[in-house]
Amino acid sequence: MKYLALLALVISTAQAQTMESRREKDEMRARAALMRDAAVKGEDAFKKMKLVEGCAEVAKLFAAAPDHLEGILARMDFSRRNVQRTRDEAFDLLRSSHRMDLRCRSEAHQDVDPDQMEDTLKRAGRTLRRHVEVIGRESTSFDNGFRYEYDL
Repeated sequence: MKYLALLALVISTAQAQTMESRREKDEMRARAALMRDAAVKGEDAFKKMKLVEGCAEVAKLFAAAPDHLEGILARMDFSRRNVQRTRDEAFDLLRSSHRMDLRCRSEAHQDVDPDQMEDTLKRAGRTLRRHVEVIGRESTSFDNGFRYEYDL
């Protein structure tokens, strides 16, 4: 009887952990998809020379980038090569989105080069599409103990 109770406890704990990792994975995928949508909309806005709308999408992309990076660093297994690539791309995405956001904050958007922003957002969209796929395929049940704070 003791063994049956112990087995039930172990099974319920494992099930709770898998539910938590499923929730984490869904949040990470939703965040990456939201960022990808912002990159695509921003790319279209800069293509049409609508700087204000494009900069608004860049701000959305930059606002979500730190959480995206933290999710990858805290929950994914770095022994896999494609996860390492995703980590490196997330770092680059944070840096480039911060750079774009700073350029967009200039008065009358005088520092914004629409062609360069369009190219950068196109690369970000392709990268984030790959991130959604990698997050969906790979396990997010690891706890790397990583915590990241980024002041916007």
